[in-house]
Amino acid sequence: MNAVTRVLAALSFTVLACGGDGVDAPRQEPLPDCPGVDERLEGLYALLDSGQLAHIQYTMSVVVPEDARRDVVDTFMRLVRRFEPGAFESLAGQVDAADKPGLIDALAAALRLLATEGAGAPYPDALAALRGTLASCDGADILLVVADVLEDDQLLRALADALAEGGVPEALAGLEVDQVQGREALRILLRNLLVAASSPDFDARTLIDLLGFVVDLDAAPWPALVDGVERFLAPGPALEAVQGLLMCFLAVDPEASLGPPLFDLLTSDTIDLGAAVGSLPPAGEPIAAPEVVNVLTTALRFVAEDAEARRSLVAVLLVMLREDVGPGVLADAAGLLEADVVGDLLRLMATLATRTCTL
Repeated sequence: MNAVTRVLAALSFTVLACGGDGVDAPRQEPLPDCPGVDERLEGLYALLDSGQLAHIQYTMSVVVPEDARRDVVDTFMRLVRRFEPGAFESLAGQVDAADKPGLIDALAAALRLLATEGAGAPYPDALAALRGTLASCDGADILLVVADVLEDDQLLRALADALAEGGVPEALAGLEVDQVQGREALRILLRNLLVAASSPDFDARTLIDLLGFVVDLDAAPWPALVDGVERFLAPGPALEAVQGLLMCFLAVDPEASLGPPLFDLLTSDTIDLGAAVGSLPPAGEPIAAPEVVNVLTTALRFVAEDAEARRSLVAVLLVMLREDVGPGVLADAAGLLEADVVGDLLRLMATLATRTCTL
């Protein structure tokens, strides 16, 4: 088993399968002069032993069917073969850069809010809408769009600046649509967007005009984002993919149940968007290193082009987002991020891939 295959086996079996029935987590031999896999994963094992990942462990080892677990591991193995030689080796210098507390803290806070702390937590309607979307919407085209977005650093920078500096929480707090305010107003606005997507005249300007209900698009930093959206969603495949996804959302969730949790995420004072964006490289440098973008986009395009891969991933996600286990899984995922083991996991991946201990 080559190095990249070994790391995916180690992480997928350890983090996902957690020693579930019918799945034997592999034991890796340490590289010369390197900490062994078990040593690298001491923090993760401590979380497991203390029961802090009990929901993830139970869901993956008991609730998710055995054949679904095996299909996901097989998907990871096939993904490995998709990467060009040296793709993971080039990540060696990016491990510390990727371990950003501000970004990780914001993601952990968002997961915890969705699971246990938001105004409507655990958001059963939103979880049902997500499951329905996964089950009904193919997603291949939109995954390709996401890959293209990750390669568009100008658009990413404009989006990051808008979230950090655009006054979104304050604007949403005062949002009024059809004589209702706040969370319900955003839900109505999103529903209007879904309905508008059904029109043959739908274009980027429709999105921008609806955004103009929330913020002053003439004030910095919004003009840069508007220009980026108009450029990226010019008539063509990207616009068609976004329109198709919105129309599928409308069919699955005509009441726009994702609006309230989105409002809570964007207005919560526990999620520090400024700190998250502040952890990114400064203006003039790419938001993400080319090596990282290459790995992410390769993975996205693999899933987009491989229907069996999408099927296996969706099968597991549908279980993990079930109303009876979803909140616990999300809370455990937040705890995993908060426990500061992400860097160790990244270093393990890079060590096994590069066969070097200089990380």
